[in-house]
Amino acid sequence: MITLSRIKTVNIPFMGVDVSFSFNVPTAEDVENVFRGPDAKDLKDSDILRKFGTLLTSPDIEGWSEGIKPEEAVKLPGTYTLINKCAVEIMQSAFLTEAEKN
Repeated sequence: MITLSRIKTVNIPFMGVDVSFSFNVPTAEDVENVFRGPDAKDLKDSDILRKFGTLLTSPDIEGWSEGIKPEEAVKLPGTYTLINKCAVEIMQSAFLTEAEKN
């Protein structure tokens, strides 16, 4: 039996510390409209994070112990690698792999 979760939390390594990242898993409709729609070629990692991300938390980053919103994270200097990793996690979560199906 599989469970299709709408919310997912993953740990992402960033500058030697772990960041707990929570986000809404895209639906099939989201994939068609957001990732494959007419505006998809202009879609940025920060757009994906803002649309699906909910919270980034790390006790090892000053000011992040209670969590910050994606809107805040994309405006901070030096966070692009983290934003990119978050966007990749979001996009990959929309698709079940063969291993997950079995």
